[in-house]
Amino acid sequence: MSVPAPSSWPQHHLAYVEWFSKPLPSSKNAGHGLFSVTKSADSEGNPSGGIVSLSEIRQTCMLVPDYFSRERPLSWSSILALDQCKKFLINPFQSQYSYMTIY
Repeated sequence: MSVPAPSSWPQHHLAYVEWFSKPLPSSKNAGHGLFSVTKSADSEGNPSGGIVSLSEIRQTCMLVPDYFSRERPLSWSSILALDQCKKFLINPFQSQYSYMTIY
């Protein structure tokens, strides 16, 4: 037996999004030209995020952990890098579309 969802629940698809800082001109690396962003956090240091309608998302972007300025900890893995790293580089070269639209 299927129970219908309450009528107050959204009738469209939702996505959980973690927030990052805006890429500022001062964050552009002179060597490779990529902008950096940092994870936003609440007063307790937990990642800030929100639930948004899927229709509000215009595109994704590839984030690369910014470990070029220091040695990468051996404990990092591809699975945990988004949780363990605090600063990321925006990769506009992921596709021709992202190259034309990210900045």
